[in-house]
Amino acid sequence: MPNEDFYKGYSFQLFSLDVFISTLFVFIFLFIIPFLFQASIFKPFKEALSDFEITDIYFSSVLPSLDLPKETDIVIINTGMKTLDGLQELNDVAYLKVIKSLEGKGISVLGIDHEFKAKPNSQLFEVTKSVLSSENVVLANNINYLDNLQKINKNDIEYGYNSGYNYYLSKNNQSTKTTRKFIPRYISNLDTFYHYGIKIAEQYNPDAVKRLFKRDKAEERINFKGNWDKYEIINASQVFQGNYPEDYFKNKIVLMGVVDTSGTSDDFSRLYYTPLNETTSGRTFPDMYKTIITANVISMVITDDYFSDIQSWIILLFTFILCYFNMVLFGYIGYKSPKWYELIATLTFVVESFLVVFLTVNLFYEYKIEINLTLVILASALSTVVYELYTDSIKPVFLLAISKFK
Repeated sequence: MPNEDFYKGYSFQLFSLDVFISTLFVFIFLFIIPFLFQASIFKPFKEALSDFEITDIYFSSVLPSLDLPKETDIVIINTGMKTLDGLQELNDVAYLKVIKSLEGKGISVLGIDHEFKAKPNSQLFEVTKSVLSSENVVLANNINYLDNLQKINKNDIEYGYNSGYNYYLSKNNQSTKTTRKFIPRYISNLDTFYHYGIKIAEQYNPDAVKRLFKRDKAEERINFKGNWDKYEIINASQVFQGNYPEDYFKNKIVLMGVVDTSGTSDDFSRLYYTPLNETTSGRTFPDMYKTIITANVISMVITDDYFSDIQSWIILLFTFILCYFNMVLFGYIGYKSPKWYELIATLTFVVESFLVVFLTVNLFYEYKIEINLTLVILASALSTVVYELYTDSIKPVFLLAISKFK
């Protein structure tokens, strides 16, 4: 706590140079902290903080309690089979047989997340080419963009007949990073590339995709509807046997991919972390198959169910106002009731943190507004430290230095 004698010289009025300068020091520390975290000793903390967002609380805690109905426009065909060797995906021939069996079922769009490996000029290649040449078939290019999208070259991509890249921002860090966003399209000097989910949505509802691109956002946050329990899922074996209701696939988007709904698979290579993970801080098991993530993307696009975000300058302004208020409050309490200073300073941080979390989650839930107030919480935590540093050290040293020159 600052020396009591100092309060006689500290101006705690609403408009004062002391309050303004101490507030600026909070922002200086906010700028310096990221550089301090570059040290290897802080790596575990940095990784934990970098992959946490307050809005995850909505998906992990609030969304499950809403009991949203199942998506009715999408059907998923699980192409994974349980064997003694673990979860195995259907081979090329089995995939083609399932696709052939779906002919005449009235499917609007058929999305296939599988890498067909038939070699050119082989009999299987010709059959594959014939089956996949249908206008309503969209293939997923499972491309790893390595460092960044700017390094894409058109010649580096092996195209399907009608395809899109099946890539999410966590691809290069699938084992540790949470998938929250995706890139709808990438415009290069060579061509325009579209996400696999967008290519599917475009065939099903082209007007919805046009509205998406009018938003003109390089990245879109995925508005997750839920995990596998929110989508109609049927096993490939049921399709072979015709074990499904009549018109089950009619006018539907059908996605083919590996989805193990038993939750007992030990193959995590196909799974991703999402904000729906039951643990928002730290890690349990990855929770969602890529096909389900794609279904969530498509569902969001065809229903125009997007989040809006708040511009950064508004968040910075709000952070400054909050810090300024804190400095006025600390100065006033320190001058009037110094014995209550420590308690009130601590309570201020606790109350402000709670209000920030409440505001973030409530705006996210009620109004579909995404606002990242993590900076506000950090600023609130630093306010007390910086205030004491300023009143105990910075200003006294500065005044002492000035007095030496008089």
